[in-house]
Amino acid sequence: MATSTSTLADRLREIVPADRVIDDPATLLPYAYDASFWSLRQQRLPDVVVVPRSTAEVASVVRFADSTATPVVPRGAGTGQTGGAIAARGGIVISFARMREIIEIDRRNLQAVVEPGIVFADLQDALRPHGLFFPPDPGSGRACTLGGMAANNASGPHAVRWGTTSAYVLGAEVVLADGSVITTGGVHSKALKSSSGIDLTKLFVGSEGTLGIITRLRTAISLKHCDSTAISGGIQLGLVRSRAGIVSETKLLQLSSSLFPGPCFRVYRRPSRPFGRKTKWVFKDANYFEFCHLLSGRASSWAGTNSAWRPRQRRRQRLLLHQRGRLSCMREGRKWKK
Repeated sequence: MATSTSTLADRLREIVPADRVIDDPATLLPYAYDASFWSLRQQRLPDVVVVPRSTAEVASVVRFADSTATPVVPRGAGTGQTGGAIAARGGIVISFARMREIIEIDRRNLQAVVEPGIVFADLQDALRPHGLFFPPDPGSGRACTLGGMAANNASGPHAVRWGTTSAYVLGAEVVLADGSVITTGGVHSKALKSSSGIDLTKLFVGSEGTLGIITRLRTAISLKHCDSTAISGGIQLGLVRSRAGIVSETKLLQLSSSLFPGPCFRVYRRPSRPFGRKTKWVFKDANYFEFCHLLSGRASSWAGTNSAWRPRQRRRQRLLLHQRGRLSCMREGRKWKK
């Protein structure tokens, strides 16, 4: 290293308040381990631990480390099993224990903006009252942070159904090795996808902190899987209702895909007609019948119009039998006859 440990700590105290710079050997001991077996075989103490509270402080520390050729290791909760949070060659460990704020929960766009130190379980607790959740579910969910999940592209049992963390990171604020700060996924953007250049978000997600340090995340969130009663309550809460009181067809489709493993209906209407008039609901499966019937009624009540699709009991039974017959024929390889 280019500087001694005492000089390193003293110079870092000029950048970050002294109470957030740790160089006491006894206090440094927990930072020598994570959940990996590799960290148990040999103790690897960092020289200094810095606990920043903002992106500006992280950038200043990285800029100082770059000027002194000092290794830098970002650390979340230390629940990784690959030794990524261990300072193998000493240097500075940047702990995100103080950067754990939920900056925004955007229910209208189903997105959340958070700092990297927020614990996965705490985010779920904050989303639960809104009927929302963050789908990736790592085994260390009660302790791991979202910054660590994004850096390692964490997954869990829900990945089979919902996908891994990379599918839900829409943008990130990243501090590069020279201390410069960039924003991926668009500045002040709520777009789900950007085609304006290289997808830098996917480059940093899963890079394990080797390409840059994530200091803010813009993530996609989903509506919580629930039964028809909860669906009705969630719709009344306005999860798919715009501020003007007009229903967005995109939100209805997004709601159906969040609650069920496939699209349950398609909407056909003339562009000149308001939503709810002459609307045709086309079903894929009889299992989605009740859900589509519920949305049809809700949509017409929101828009102040009568839905064109209001089947009576006999038509409902005929449709169910028709769909079940088609499904059974598809399974057996027979041709369906009405």
